[in-house]
Amino acid sequence: MIKQSMILAAGMGKRLQPLTLTTPKPLITLNDTPLLQHILNRLLPRQLDKIVINTHYLSDQIASYLKDTSVIISHESELLETGGGIANALFHFNNQPFFSLNSDIWWQETSGNILDDLQQTWDDKTMDALLVLVSHKNALNFAGPGDFFWNEATLTPTFSPAGSPAPYIYTGIQLLHPRIFENCPPGAFSIVDLYRKAHHNNRLKAIVLEGIWSDVGTLDALESLRHRLAHG
Repeated sequence: MIKQSMILAAGMGKRLQPLTLTTPKPLITLNDTPLLQHILNRLLPRQLDKIVINTHYLSDQIASYLKDTSVIISHESELLETGGGIANALFHFNNQPFFSLNSDIWWQETSGNILDDLQQTWDDKTMDALLVLVSHKNALNFAGPGDFFWNEATLTPTFSPAGSPAPYIYTGIQLLHPRIFENCPPGAFSIVDLYRKAHHNNRLKAIVLEGIWSDVGTLDALESLRHRLAHG
């Protein structure tokens, strides 16, 4: 059983300005509920032993929001990016696997539960990272070229050449083992560097979300999703 999780919430939210000039991105609301609470609503029913969140920008507001919870705050005085931010909090996870979720995403499964799917698919002997991908056609408010190709038989994702179209997008949902961070550089770095290393060692795997997903990190995406949820 996976009993711990990380929430990535340290970003500046520049693409959501002017909303984020006074409010940190995780506390921007989606239909009257903060983005962070949408993620917590996915995690809290699992009765996890530990939830860790990294913070940086306007961190006092996030700390205040979480003051009556058991969520552990990993504050970054300087931004450490996706890889460095998790590495900085790694000691909390006792060398055991943990979920990791971005705080600026929204998704809805057609059936089942994607966190259950991650847990059931995870093989500690053969995996260092298990990503959740979504097909381009099921990604709302996404205009990029895509991130990965995917072999369903082996669960292996393959990186798309820079700028080239690919049918699958990384959702910001994953299951990681701390060993993927062995020999990682100090300070700020992208977790994509570790994905590439794991892929080289055939220890990067992925499953695909059956349902719809949206990045909520831009004004257009936020307004589009607000409208969709309000009007069906």
